[in-house]
Amino acid sequence: MRKFKLYSSKILGTMASWLLLINIFIILLSIFIQPVGSIDWWNPDWIFRKRITISHTKVNASLENFPVLLDITDIDLKNKAQSDGDDIVFVGESNITLNHEIEYYDSTSGRLIAWVKLPSISSDKDTVFHMYYGNPNATNQQNPTGVWDSNFVMVQHFEEAFGTRLDSTSNGNNAAPYGTISKISGKIGPADSFNSNGYLRVPEGFLPSSAITVELWLKPYSYSPTIWTKYINTGPTTTRGICGGQTSLSRDRWSLTLTWDSGTKSFGTGGQPSGYSWIHLAITWDGSIARAYYNGVKIRESTITGTPDWIGKALYLASNYVGGELFNGAIDEVRISNIARPEAWIKTCYNNQQSPSTFYTIDNEETNPYAYAPQVYETPPNEATDVYTNPTLSVKVFDPLHNNMTIIFREKISNFWVVIGLFENVPDGVYSVNATQMTKLGT
Repeated sequence: MRKFKLYSSKILGTMASWLLLINIFIILLSIFIQPVGSIDWWNPDWIFRKRITISHTKVNASLENFPVLLDITDIDLKNKAQSDGDDIVFVGESNITLNHEIEYYDSTSGRLIAWVKLPSISSDKDTVFHMYYGNPNATNQQNPTGVWDSNFVMVQHFEEAFGTRLDSTSNGNNAAPYGTISKISGKIGPADSFNSNGYLRVPEGFLPSSAITVELWLKPYSYSPTIWTKYINTGPTTTRGICGGQTSLSRDRWSLTLTWDSGTKSFGTGGQPSGYSWIHLAITWDGSIARAYYNGVKIRESTITGTPDWIGKALYLASNYVGGELFNGAIDEVRISNIARPEAWIKTCYNNQQSPSTFYTIDNEETNPYAYAPQVYETPPNEATDVYTNPTLSVKVFDPLHNNMTIIFREKISNFWVVIGLFENVPDGVYSVNATQMTKLGT
């Protein structure tokens, strides 16, 4: 009696082995089926991924711990990711999981707005990472506070539909709403629209004193011909501390300003036009040098030392420091850091946020080869008996993704594996070879 026994294991493809027992002699034969073009994969529980490439031409200098914005609408996410996006994961070099925060996800359209912390981005070579999805059993993969380095003291996205606006950092510098505030589609996902009817207040005690970066997106709807409306202010007066508002009662001009030493020293962007569209304003101060930016471009620089007027103050958004001079417009993505972010940081942030779709490219979907290994149906079947010498070994193979495969039949002769059949780059089907070393009983 001759008995076939099948051993199998799931690798990048499928391995099946026949163990043929002939009296006391053993002949081992195997077949290996592998999808053409198998690839490295981060975690076999995730079925799909896409490669994301940031062009080095969009990065002004190499930066570390950079929170990159992704804003994509993807039919594959719509059809294959969890409805709440919990299974979305970002993976960098050496299969290191990257911290990410989902600001907005709509499973009906597949639109995703997410922030991903990259350990580094380069101005010399493209930066590559992957987005994985398609694991129905995954729990929430986000780590929002891990996206923002320890120098951020507040990050406000304004994605909340109502109630307190939550700080995305671990510092908990949340903003309380007053009056009437509505939601609009902002520069980056949802934003707050104020219409001169409401404002936000972040409590005292969080603003840095030795260095600072203030950056935000602003969209005025109109200027006031009678009052100097404010979109940001700390006090101790309407023109001191951190102060931003209209600079003209007769035309569209907006500034962002810092003051020191009871207002005797000041520095800002000066009045800049908005065109009633989104503009990006930023100011940095490292304790001695202040720099101002308009739409990512440095427009002013000055040497300034002194005691900041904003120390110990609350931060008001869309009003002055007592809730007056209300702003008619929208505000999005307000960030404050306790260091002076470099010029390349401000410019790269602007490039990324102004036009996310041109900041990176996203490749076509790849499928986990572990999840869809070819299916094999062997003849003779596993544990078959009364099989004649030199039987025909046959397999029916089927790849669920209909990829071509390479099929190798091997026979072990004198402790060496010998190929007895090779079918390269072939589709689903039936493939057969004859065993060669079983010419008589006892061989």
